[in-house]
Amino acid sequence: MGHLVRCQNNHLFSTRRYGDECPFCNIKITSQEQDDIEKRTNEDGSIRMLDLDEKVCGWLVCIEGIQSGRSYEILNGRNLIGRGFDMDIQILGDEQIDIRGHAIIFYDKKTKRSKLFSGLGNSLVYHMGEVVYEPKDLSAYDEIEMGNSKFLFIPFIGKKFSWKE
Repeated sequence: MGHLVRCQNNHLFSTRRYGDECPFCNIKITSQEQDDIEKRTNEDGSIRMLDLDEKVCGWLVCIEGIQSGRSYEILNGRNLIGRGFDMDIQILGDEQIDIRGHAIIFYDKKTKRSKLFSGLGNSLVYHMGEVVYEPKDLSAYDEIEMGNSKFLFIPFIGKKFSWKE
């Protein structure tokens, strides 16, 4: 099966078969890195450095499910998780994960701690096998389950490393 992606109009297609252009609406998709660099390009052509709030603070790594082996960056502040294009962490392919706000991971740069919150809808989120009814502190290698997928939380900021202000 080819690499499946969605265009901005939410059409699902294989990039192996159709390349980087949606066969339904002829919109060219670009990589996340290319989009990021374009957003940070100044009028004079120089590229501005990432702000502290835009730098990675940790990762979710899918260990079970359709995206098994894929990692997702966690940034400072609120990280909404869902299948939709407007989500900070977009998990495609698992139809049991809500489109918008299935769960939230919040990283607080002041306390250097991450918390898991249940989402905005009716779907359940599990932390270490228990349903999340109230915010849960996240520690290294905590297991998070949403839909038909399981993830490990991997912190980056901590005792050994921290971004400088």
